[in-house]
Amino acid sequence: MTPIFIDPALDEHGILVAATRMIGFPISPSVDAAVLCIVPHSLPGKLCCCPGEGFYIEGCVAFYDKRRMSAVMLYNRRARYVTAGTRAFVLLTDDHGKNDTLRDFTITLFRLLLENKKAVEFLWWFPDGAVGAVNYRVDVDDNIRNSIDPILDRLKAALPWSSLYFTTAHFIKYSPPLQRASQGGAEIGSHFHHHYTFHRDWRTNARNLAMSLKFFREKSLPITGVATPSAKSFPGIARLLAQHKLTYTSNFGVLYDMLPIEFTENGQRYLEVPIHPTAPGNILKSASQGEDLDDFIFAYYCDVAQRLSAASLPIFFYGHNNDTVDISLLPRLTNWLKSQFPDHAFLRLDQYAAFWTQRLNQISDWKPQDSTSPPPDNRAKILPDAQDQIEIHIKNNIIRRPFSLNELLRSPLKFSGYFKKPRHADRLFDRYELETVLPLNALAYSSLEGWKSAGFKIAYRVIKILTG
Repeated sequence: MTPIFIDPALDEHGILVAATRMIGFPISPSVDAAVLCIVPHSLPGKLCCCPGEGFYIEGCVAFYDKRRMSAVMLYNRRARYVTAGTRAFVLLTDDHGKNDTLRDFTITLFRLLLENKKAVEFLWWFPDGAVGAVNYRVDVDDNIRNSIDPILDRLKAALPWSSLYFTTAHFIKYSPPLQRASQGGAEIGSHFHHHYTFHRDWRTNARNLAMSLKFFREKSLPITGVATPSAKSFPGIARLLAQHKLTYTSNFGVLYDMLPIEFTENGQRYLEVPIHPTAPGNILKSASQGEDLDDFIFAYYCDVAQRLSAASLPIFFYGHNNDTVDISLLPRLTNWLKSQFPDHAFLRLDQYAAFWTQRLNQISDWKPQDSTSPPPDNRAKILPDAQDQIEIHIKNNIIRRPFSLNELLRSPLKFSGYFKKPRHADRLFDRYELETVLPLNALAYSSLEGWKSAGFKIAYRVIKILTG
């Protein structure tokens, strides 16, 4: 493989290591053993990548955008318009452009090596040499009108490669859907107990997650993954995952349309598994009353799936029980995906997270190859004289496939501006997290935010009583 040295003195050292390991390059302990060095200033006789403004290459030296790379570690979720065909709808996603930054960083390293006649060798992104990976995820926010049962009917054939995250407060009195999904082969994950995530109140989030995991344990359902309500992140999430021995989280408010990456918070690493952030509900909310959008929504996902595959990105789609139950998307979409992508791995998100963790361990254990040690399996190679092709070495075989640096890791989303809730009260409640979803006994009163929310709830109820 292609070993990379990263100078520990760089301010962005943590994210540079995470991004390099995401790509699949091993980290070299020394400059001498490295093929490429990420350092503050260029070194004679070495291919180097140095901090700068923008991503570009000058001969043997490349530059990465220092400001943009630093922002990959930050969380900033905002509502933006997405343009798709003749329609525009709203998504709440990361606003730091992390997917574009990680893409630019990856392509810059690839081009630096190839333009200087060096092969690019890294661990491949999908198991067993597969071209890509496919998953269908359901965030079960509630069970209004018993909506989860018809979704399970439609997902029956796809359950072995589906991941369902349950908001458990809605299933205390009716839990058969969880057992049914699990017995059908689906992954069961946590979507917290109540459908709310604070950004400023770690203690209430901890209580919310603990209540959910207690529910799953009582049902003998093992949980390894969590998707936070509204795809939010918060300070302390790494600590919570470690405390409960959870393998990964999947929050598109942090990152979407990208490969999994290990983030570090206060010295604790945790794995983020991104998905495509458009749910059917995002499109349905933009429709006029009575408008039939079934064909548009199906065509949207078909187009996005083909673009994600061409970009070597996972095809990880999601919806909700309540926004999918009244449209004809399932099993139409899952059947189409299965027939359209026979060379992709169809798997659950916990299986992909396990593969990715094993892959990161391989990268950590890498040592320079000698004449007696075999090269690692499932590695990819791009040669300088054949840049339109990628070789995947798997089980003593070489799989050759077309390859395009221009399309690599490119998200199909196109944003066209920001969205603000029209009512000032709604914006105020969101800004200060004055929610009405959590009951009083769900709040952590060891935190100021818990007391603030309790005060809001009591005042809200009093005002409603007084105003009739």
